[in-house]
Amino acid sequence: NLNTKIKEKLILLLKDGFIFLFSETDELAKEIEDKYNISCKKLLLPCLIKNADYIPKKVNDSEFTIGFLGSPRSNKGVLKIPKIIRSFRKKLSSVETNYKVNFLLQIGNLKQRKKIPFFIVKFISKYFKNKLKIEIINDNYDNSEFLKTQKRVDIFLLPYSQKSYKFSGSGFIIDGTMLCKPIVHTSGIAMNEFLNKGNAFGANTANEFADALHKVIFNYKLFEKRSYECSVFLEQDFKK
Repeated sequence: NLNTKIKEKLILLLKDGFIFLFSETDELAKEIEDKYNISCKKLLLPCLIKNADYIPKKVNDSEFTIGFLGSPRSNKGVLKIPKIIRSFRKKLSSVETNYKVNFLLQIGNLKQRKKIPFFIVKFISKYFKNKLKIEIINDNYDNSEFLKTQKRVDIFLLPYSQKSYKFSGSGFIIDGTMLCKPIVHTSGIAMNEFLNKGNAFGANTANEFADALHKVIFNYKLFEKRSYECSVFLEQDFKK
């Protein structure tokens, strides 16, 4: 949305090498290079998790925590969550399994009227043979406490708006990867290089998200291994 003259001056300065342009995603860097014929390099922004110096091992193979964390904005897909949980619950009820699943939802800033669907699915889940639980947590901006919350998560759920995140990166992709955790995300969002190593599943509809979550849970050891391999790749990318 820059003024035309300012944009033209900026492009000239970039092409002449007086200033440099960086992007947090390869997708945005490529879009800028293709559209304006100027150089743009990727620069990953600092995140809460800085290195992958350990290999996590899940202790309890029959209990899983699916995490939707961070600011509950509409473009992060917060309003899709109740539908995803309902689809997941139906799928869970259709199979014989001893798995127990906890949805960890950080929706503290959400308006009360928008929280109603969450409380409904939470109420229904109380009577779902103890297989499925909903845990609603408030916002926590203390880094050490938030890191503990992230480490509780076994699968990161990112039902983001494809329109908003087509070129924008997500700190939870970086954090989840560095923590060696599988990710279930909206298809077509940016940072694909950290989502295409067999460590993540893309989806669009509520049923597709539910299917993806089930596939990860039933093959968790494999996804955990691939997530660790992806964390090594990301750590090397940081060092470039």
